Amino acid sequence: MRASFYPRDTKLSTAPFFYLEVKVTNLGSSPAAGQFLLVRAHKDDNTGASSPEDLSGTAAGYKFNSRYTYGDESHVIDASHSEYMEFQEAVAADDTTGLNWHYNDVTNTSWIWDSPTGYPLPYRHKIYTFIPRGYSGLDWSFSLPGGGSDSRTLVLAGHSDGSALNVRGDGSYRFLYNQPGGPNLTSIEDVIDYALGPERASIEQKCSFFDGILSEPYLSSFPQAGKDLAAYALQSFICNTWWCYNNSGQDWFSVWEGTPCMFHSTIDVEYNDAWFYLSFWPDLLGKLLREWPLFEKTKSQGKYLSHDMGILNWVNGMAYPHDMPVEENTNYILLLHGYWKSTGDTASVRDLFGKVKDYARFVFACDSDGDGLPDLNTSNTIDQGSSAIQDSRDQTYLGVKALAAYRAAMEMAQAQTSPDQGFISACEERIRLINMTLASELWLGDHFAVCGDYSVPPADRQAYSIYASNGLLYLLSSGLDGGLTGANLERMRTDLATAASATQRRYGYVHSSENNENQWVSQNLWRDALGYWLGVENWAAGQEERLEDYWNLQRYYATKKNGGFWDVCVYNDHYFMGTSEAAALGLGDASSAERYLSQSNLEGGGVRGAYSLDSAFQQSLGYYPRGTAAFSLINAMGRVRLDRASGYLLYDPAQTPCAVPIFSCANWEAPDPARRIPVLRFDQAGNLQQADNPALLPTYIRHGVYQTLTGLEARPFSCSPGTESARREVTVSYNAPSGSISGATVFAGSRAIKTLSAGASSLTWDGTDDAGKPVPDGVYFIYLETRTSDPAVFTPPEGIEAGVNTNLPSPSTTWYLAEGFTGSNATGGEFDTWVLIQNPNNQETAVRVTFMQPGGANTRMDYTLPPNSRFTIHVDDILPFAEVSTKVEANLPVVAERAVYFNGGRAGHNSIGVNAPSTTWYLAEGYTGGNFDEWVLIQNPGEAAAEISVQFQTLGQGVKTLQYTVAPHARFTIHVDDIFPDAQLSTYVDSSRPVVVERAQYLNYMRSGTCSIGARAPSLNWFFAEGYTTGDFEEWLLVQNPQDAPASVDITFMQPNGVNTGLQFTVPPRSRYTVDVDSHLPSAEVSARITSNLPVVAERAMYWKGRSDGHDTLGTPCPEYRWFFAEGYTGGGFEEWLLVQNPWGRAAQVNVVFMFPGGSTQSLTMAVPARSRYTIDVGSVVGAKEVGLTVSSDLPVVAERAMYFRERAGGTSSIGAME
Repeated sequence: MRASFYPRDTKLSTAPFFYLEVKVTNLGSSPAAGQFLLVRAHKDDNTGASSPEDLSGTAAGYKFNSRYTYGDESHVIDASHSEYMEFQEAVAADDTTGLNWHYNDVTNTSWIWDSPTGYPLPYRHKIYTFIPRGYSGLDWSFSLPGGGSDSRTLVLAGHSDGSALNVRGDGSYRFLYNQPGGPNLTSIEDVIDYALGPERASIEQKCSFFDGILSEPYLSSFPQAGKDLAAYALQSFICNTWWCYNNSGQDWFSVWEGTPCMFHSTIDVEYNDAWFYLSFWPDLLGKLLREWPLFEKTKSQGKYLSHDMGILNWVNGMAYPHDMPVEENTNYILLLHGYWKSTGDTASVRDLFGKVKDYARFVFACDSDGDGLPDLNTSNTIDQGSSAIQDSRDQTYLGVKALAAYRAAMEMAQAQTSPDQGFISACEERIRLINMTLASELWLGDHFAVCGDYSVPPADRQAYSIYASNGLLYLLSSGLDGGLTGANLERMRTDLATAASATQRRYGYVHSSENNENQWVSQNLWRDALGYWLGVENWAAGQEERLEDYWNLQRYYATKKNGGFWDVCVYNDHYFMGTSEAAALGLGDASSAERYLSQSNLEGGGVRGAYSLDSAFQQSLGYYPRGTAAFSLINAMGRVRLDRASGYLLYDPAQTPCAVPIFSCANWEAPDPARRIPVLRFDQAGNLQQADNPALLPTYIRHGVYQTLTGLEARPFSCSPGTESARREVTVSYNAPSGSISGATVFAGSRAIKTLSAGASSLTWDGTDDAGKPVPDGVYFIYLETRTSDPAVFTPPEGIEAGVNTNLPSPSTTWYLAEGFTGSNATGGEFDTWVLIQNPNNQETAVRVTFMQPGGANTRMDYTLPPNSRFTIHVDDILPFAEVSTKVEANLPVVAERAVYFNGGRAGHNSIGVNAPSTTWYLAEGYTGGNFDEWVLIQNPGEAAAEISVQFQTLGQGVKTLQYTVAPHARFTIHVDDIFPDAQLSTYVDSSRPVVVERAQYLNYMRSGTCSIGARAPSLNWFFAEGYTTGDFEEWLLVQNPQDAPASVDITFMQPNGVNTGLQFTVPPRSRYTVDVDSHLPSAEVSARITSNLPVVAERAMYWKGRSDGHDTLGTPCPEYRWFFAEGYTGGGFEEWLLVQNPWGRAAQVNVVFMFPGGSTQSLTMAVPARSRYTIDVGSVVGAKEVGLTVSSDLPVVAERAMYFRERAGGTSSIGAME
């Protein structure tokens, strides 16, 4: 059987006929006779005249009238309804010798399951989707001598000269083959005579040539299953094409979305099947690119494209039940870019560029949270995937597709006569943002999350999906720059491979690994092409097996159903009807769909399921056009990147040796068939040995090469500008190809804050902006721009995160501890205060400790600490019955903490110290309700009095500011309950001279309590390693917004198994906000990361055993490579836990060194999984000991220490010192 098609030959390709070539050979030596039967079933109520008429042209045969419906084929829905079309059909032959024509229209309807007499198949046979009512055809009687043969060429044709399509209210559109100035096939006789007349030889030559283009000498090392699949898919694509013209002579072209859906030129479907256009007929894509904007819509974000242009024979606007604005706008931009690169048609790009800007700006506006990813209008075409895949906000799929569209739009903008630099910059900004978000929010160590939408259940949100890289294909098929950083490019390779492993089923790959048993073959093919172009390791080795699976699925359905390319395979035992199919069949609700399916299975013997003896694989998208995505694999096999607009063709073959035809550059009109198709021929080593017909190819044919940056690292991770810290700057080091680094910029979100000078192998940043002003604490993104003068060589840009942290202390020669009490009271009993000092150096350290009391009295003590040790001072032994602050001075950097125990040793609190006083302090936590007492503790270590302004920022009770004076070398206490007796509040301290501020919080009438240092400055980020909501534990996150504007805050919770969840909220200006973590994540071990659009302050408080005690700590604005803890004890009923948070997208290798009082050490190494928290029971490692800790990691991490005692009657926690 041979259809009439040839690229760019409109008459031949639109002519409604196909050849059936029959040859009979007698393989024996004796004469033989027999019959060949051609039988076509008639459809109930679809047939017109009861008997055929002879053809009136030059060829012999007969014709008859038929009706073709758009929906259920078993009957015409309504005689006055337009859901069917009138056709004439014909059967003819080139030689009528021995032929008898047959036409039998059965009128008896008393039978149901059995066929009428003479009918060849029972009605129940699954190849039929209708009730057969007779048949038409012919029989050919032949008589052959021994070894003899005979043949006939039969033609089956159809024709309609009536209205075929209503386009935007114009119902005069007929099929293009009728056009007098065009094909001019105005009757069924014209069609038959064209097929069997004088032009037959030319038709057959062209068809034979086209049928052979997937074979030698044009294509080699391409699996046979792939060739079969591509040919099969092309048949279904052509069957869905509508080529029309109207009374004014205007042409129209569109493509049905398969017979179950029947939407005209659905953009997201054409996005995949456009490989037909790019390979064979780009003008048709050019026509569609002008048609789609005729049906654009408008929302508050701007202009967007409809999902489709109509349904059935009506092209009057979108018929699908809901919009897919972001997806269709990005699809359009990428299709225009692909068309441009494939054709070099810059004029069309300039003509349509206004639409590109409109559609890109719409997508800009769909990012409402500033992370680059669209979070509005994000419903997409994957209606048989999970809810996360189809409808979630902040999708990886749409985010990467938006990135690719911005990259494509930017390149098209640069090709304009007067480039719009503002638009180009806007695209560049969002490309960077999406790259940042992919790395920091969506990468899970071995794959990208489906989305960053925390309203989606974690299992669905963090599933493996085949769609992450989907949007990159057109960019990568035309060049090396896909818009990704080098690190994200490598992550895409990893994601594609791991997702393939997680989603594989019998015949291919389902949408995602979570609760989904639905496969789309076309998307498998698309993903396969990306595997080549991305450079996934060993991808080519598995392609033959993958194509065999897809082709076996088509063969499976061909035996169970009635042919055509079937895009879907449903592996579970229920039939899933997609939105498209249900809508096309007029089924508006679940019950009507269920009735339809029941009736179909009854009347069709299971037409909606494809059954085998041991399984039932079901289907919903038949005769689908999207399978022409298979043609992408041809260029992908050679990693051919065609850019005719720039005059380049790059290659890097992945499957060798091979021959790769470049169909996009073919000259289909060349008289000599050998001169029509250019072919690249590669040897086993991947070297280009020969280019056939090179004059058809671009001028420059080169081997495309990636040269990436390696060894990218920022150490230390953070710097501390404007402070006493030795961490003056962050050094970013890298190995870069010579001359590839063009510059570097520091970004806070989308805002560029500092331009850096990048050296050949490193750069530095001191935590300031372009004006030289220190930037707020938090995590920033340093973006390294790259350049190349050779289009065949590409070094992707790169990005790395680095931080500013002026809040947390580092090992230092100076420490301050504001709190301390060695007295007693009636409810808390005796208070014991301890100063703990860690010497992490390899030599002994001399330490002086100064104890400061109210009124200015000071006591000094000197000590010597062994190397790599921890040292304990019991302050009660030195100053009994005293309120005391402490200053520690050493000749080498040390770490100092303070622990206070009371209530008979059943309660306590602990805090790291600070390295220096400051004029500003922030305390996020504070509560004065119930039996809570809050105290703000101020230490003035200076020589002069400090004038203090204290502002209390409450939840719902407003703001109050009070003034105080603190004497030199003294400590001062504010009882907050006296000011706000029942409030949730944060505190801001502003001093005329540097001071040290802590807050102590007592509860149960001072029988238990917490304490923490203050923050010197608000931050854009806060990290907390500890968190626990199991059993009787409560966890609270306290967020202070000291700004004059509302702060938008996101929290990401990270659990030991790598599951991440989150929430978002707004904190009003100059107020505090409380998060009850238990209500969000009950029964969990959890770390937290807080991100805000404005600098805020955050602490975490925890209580347990009915609030018998609690602990609290300030977070850290940044992770870091090293952490230090002076305190630690595992004897006498004490538990000690080390909590480590890894906020990155890959596992961290962590080493812990335990330091004991005498200077001996012990170490432990572990891997902390990506985006998770890890817990170490210190006692189980070291036994009952006093112990200090040093934590080192190959990635910046966050570390805290929690301690519990007296069977958890009491407990303490603290963030560490970092370096």
